[in-house]
Amino acid sequence: LSICASFSLNGQQQTADSLLSKLNYVNGKEKVKILNELSDIYQNINTQQAIVFAEKGISEAKKINDDIGLAGSYGSLGYAYINLNNIKATEYTNKALEIRRKINDKAGIATSLNVLGVLYYYEADYLKSIEYHLEALKRREEIGDPVKTATSYNNIALVNIALENYEAALDYLNKALKVRTATNNKRSIGIIKANIGKIQIVQNKTEEALETFFESLEINKELGNYKSVANSHQNIASVYKKLSKYPIAISYYDSALAIYYFQNEKNGLANVENGLAEVYKLIQQFDNAINHANIALKHAEEINSLENKLLALQTLFESYEQKNDFKNAYKYLNNYKTA
Repeated sequence: LSICASFSLNGQQQTADSLLSKLNYVNGKEKVKILNELSDIYQNINTQQAIVFAEKGISEAKKINDDIGLAGSYGSLGYAYINLNNIKATEYTNKALEIRRKINDKAGIATSLNVLGVLYYYEADYLKSIEYHLEALKRREEIGDPVKTATSYNNIALVNIALENYEAALDYLNKALKVRTATNNKRSIGIIKANIGKIQIVQNKTEEALETFFESLEINKELGNYKSVANSHQNIASVYKKLSKYPIAISYYDSALAIYYFQNEKNGLANVENGLAEVYKLIQQFDNAINHANIALKHAEEINSLENKLLALQTLFESYEQKNDFKNAYKYLNNYKTA
């Protein structure tokens, strides 16, 4: 929590404060619009508050039969629930998509398809994820929206990274980076750099990856983007783990963990707990490894993250095996095979 407090909120909080001051003086569609904008801003500041604003937007939009606003509110609510409750995230995103199809909101349809692609990515259903992302990309290219097209490029790159198609991933990331640099979108530049760093790790370019991740971290700190700061700490930790600098890795994982707990961001929590579990396993602190792996498993099951579930089960099996606790080792090996 102390880490969160040290970041400058800069433009995000200032914009939010400005919108909040207007909220008491507007009604109707304008009020719904502001509530949705507040929800979108708070996605990166305080997820629970983002949910509150989106729910208020839904309530206001229903009162005045504002379909465009209602779709936006459902969309914001669905996005806020990603990695918090993916069942709810899917439900609300589909509600937004249904309304957007009814009113033929082409840009909105593409946005909802993109979010569904993100959800399937987190559930490790990569083929379905890329299907939704490619459909969103096609629609965005038809509309002629370069900024949202760049978002699709980045998300398609992530799926390709998961599928180990690294050259294709780099191609999409460079396309996205070109657009974001031209529009000076620092937040997106930070995200894209982080994804490029992940590929550099796989390519054993560890020093380059570390430099890329620190560049991303500085951008995210400047913007006060908590989730992305946590992601940067997590990425830096993974490099130090690869370099066998375990105390430094633990320190960065702990920093990420503090932010993810503040945000209640369960996918991030599962990722970091798995990272810590692996480090403790490597330094043969098997009880600590088991503790963190169990926490990771709990979060992974809550959001149906197959990748994190498998990582946790593998660590549990290997740690119990090293402790000569073969009963538990067999139990988790069997769970791994049937997951």
